[in-house]
Amino acid sequence: MYRYKELSDAIVERAVLDYKKALNRKDNSIIHSLEQFFRSQWFDMLSECDGEVLMQMIRRSVE
Repeated sequence: MYRYKELSDAIVERAVLDYKKALNRKDNSIIHSLEQFFRSQWFDMLSECDGEVLMQMIRRSVE
């Protein structure tokens, strides 16, 4: 079970890094795609975080 947690954490971490990069580059296509991911049931299964709150935190860190 531990390995699945590591994998899910890595997926979310990669999405956060990609979202930061897309925001900096103003790449609207990737931004939109990642925002869909953060709002998805798949994200809810991978993380206990609130996707909306996470996106707000990431946006603030990029400003």
